[in-house]
Amino acid sequence: RHAGQATSLEYTMTWAWRPIGPAEFAKGSRESEAGQKYSIEKWKDLPIANGFKAEIAKQMQTEMSKKAFLQACKAAGLEFDDLPMISGSPSGVEPLDDFVCKNYDKVAKHYGVKLSMIDVLKAREDFCNMHGNNTIYFMTMEIGMMRSVIRTPAGTEMEDLWIEPFFMYFDSANVILLRYLEIAAKRKQEDTYISEMLGLTSEGSEIRDLIIEEYPYLFGKDDDIKRAKEKEEAKEAVGKKAEKKGDSMTETLKKVVKALGIDVWFVKPGPYETHFDDRVTGIWFPDMQASVYSPSVNMLKAYMQVPGFKVPT
Repeated sequence: RHAGQATSLEYTMTWAWRPIGPAEFAKGSRESEAGQKYSIEKWKDLPIANGFKAEIAKQMQTEMSKKAFLQACKAAGLEFDDLPMISGSPSGVEPLDDFVCKNYDKVAKHYGVKLSMIDVLKAREDFCNMHGNNTIYFMTMEIGMMRSVIRTPAGTEMEDLWIEPFFMYFDSANVILLRYLEIAAKRKQEDTYISEMLGLTSEGSEIRDLIIEEYPYLFGKDDDIKRAKEKEEAKEAVGKKAEKKGDSMTETLKKVVKALGIDVWFVKPGPYETHFDDRVTGIWFPDMQASVYSPSVNMLKAYMQVPGFKVPT
């Protein structure tokens, strides 16, 4: 139209993090597992949380499903010496812990996708390989940018840039691993959107696979029929529940003293910092603000020609 104008909007979210090494007091020593390899086939010996071991156990119920799962692990790059394996944690603290196990499903549901154990183990492997150091803490920046461009009928262009949010976080290793899983979920959501738009999949599964899964004896081949029979047999069999570990001596002692009305710790619980008021907010937040956050904000203001700010040289 004669009076029409074109408008475009573009939004990007950037995560950037780097490891930091705060001094820790009253913490037990850790031994780095850099170079250590764990066989996925021997899933009971993996250093990951028991909840994830139970998920792997489901993939090992039948010989066919076990073979398919191990081959998928190798195809995803989880191999060493042609065997399906994962690396040990360079810091000595396992990032795939109970906290990740309790929350990774929330990430998948938020993006409407499914995160398989292959996705989880691949994210863990990428994390261990990328952060080959002994730190378990990270300084993370979250920067969102909205860019709008307006073109008038006369040919004049106007551009605006809005930065929000501009946050900084003090993340532990397990939180960074959840960020890896969120990136994987976003990529899956994009792939699912494209494939569903083309009519190739439905809710993340291929149409052909859904038909075979629903009617294996009608449309499936010999392998599909065999797999369907094994699933039926697995459902009829009584599944073994994952072994629950008993409380450690420290946990037992804690329950005893708490029952007596005493709240005491001989060693700080868990691998991460617990004194937020004294150390995280009192020491590390001010250091992060002075070394990274404020200089970044001042640099942006200087480039946008805000009075009183100079571009650093």
